[in-house]
Formats: sequence, structure tokens, C-alpha cells
Amino acid sequence: MELDGRPAPKVTWWRDDVELKGTSHTSVEEGATVMVNQLLIGTTTRDYFGAKIDAGGEEVTVQVHLKPVRVKILTANDLLTAGQPVPLRCDSWGSYPAAKITWLLDGEPIRNAEVTVHSDREDSNTTTSILNLKVTSENDNAELMCRASNPWFSGSAIEDKRIIRVAYPPTVSVHLANEDPSRFVTKAEGQNVTFKCRADARPPVSSYAWFKNFLRIANDTQMSVHFNHFPVP
Repeated sequence: MELDGRPAPKVTWWRDDVELKGTSHTSVEEGATVMVNQLLIGTTTRDYFGAKIDAGGEEVTVQVHLKPVRVKILTANDLLTAGQPVPLRCDSWGSYPAAKITWLLDGEPIRNAEVTVHSDREDSNTTTSILNLKVTSENDNAELMCRASNPWFSGSAIEDKRIIRVAYPPTVSVHLANEDPSRFVTKAEGQNVTFKCRADARPPVSSYAWFKNFLRIANDTQMSVHFNHFPVP
């Protein structure tokens, strides 16, 4: 801050009616002696964001770059359904400029998140991102992560993560019990045969239905079915 006059003026800095200590010295510019008062803020803390400093009747608004202080996936961690998109919301607080929000699934970036929105209110500095996530059965028990960072600060990233659960319909395979499912096994006519059904689903399969020649085998709801003297069709 520079002022001229005779006698030399006194320059002071004020914030919220509290005087801030600056350093003053005179300087000669274009033949005139001016009073220079410098205010040095040694450590710019978060509470300086948006602060108004008054110097000799001139008001200056302090702009401070801020790291994100918190990030949270706000959508409830409910069971997701394979093939059905669901909107997920992640909020970050405290960053200025707006935090960069990145979604990752098992460490791989998800690139279809909506553009983030930002509120510059002094008490929040909130950044919000909405991700429409469409999962498959392969994503069951995957790690979903929301990461917030500020490009002005190296290493400023903070994260919130969760393990997602996916509901998906059964995938079914049938094989001979006590035999390697990957091997082709031949049985002779008239031998006893036990078939076993392998079903992968979430929620887990609770009952089974067996059919022979397109007709249901009555009252058989177990994972295995046994035939005595199995005939060759």
C-alpha cells in the first residue's frame, strides 16, 4: 500500500476491526516521497478464505487456494442390480478452486460421470459429482472409489471407498457328481447316475427344479438328483 502527503501518512491494515501489523518505509517515486506499508502473512490459513482486509479505506478480498478436507460417497451402499444404471453421489468439501472428482472401479477410472458442480460459499466449498453406474455380475465385490483432489496442490488427493454388491440372475451348469466338470465322462446303460447343478447367483440360489424330457421331476428341489439304472434315451 502506497500513500503520499505531508506530513507522511500513517498506513494501517485492519481485519474485522483488528489491526494487523505491517512494516512501513518511505520511497521516492517520480520525485515524490511516498509511504509504503507492507503486510506479510507468514502462513495463509484456511480462515483467510474470503477475508476482507482494509488498508487506508481500501478493502481487499483475500483469495486462497484450499485443499479438499473431506470426501464422501453419500448414496446408501445398497445391493445393486446387474444391467440397471443407478445414480451415485459423491461430495467433497473444502476445496478452492473446485475439487477434481474421479471415480474408480477396482482401480480403473470410470469415464461417464456427470460434470461436477461447485458452490463457493465460504462455509462449504462443496463439489458434487453424480455417477450413473451400470454394473455386471463381474463387478460383485469390486471396490468403488471416489477421489477428490485440487490441481493446485501435489498429493492433495483424498478418497472414500466401498465394496459394492451386485444382484445377478443364476448362471447354471450341470455335471456328474464326483466327476471333474471339465472332463467328458461316459456312463454305461443301466448304471446309477447322480447329476449335480452348479448355480452362481446373488442372492444365492435357494431351490432347484429338475426336468427330464421337458417334464419336471416332482418334489426334487435339491442341488443333486439321483437316477437308479439310468436308461439311455
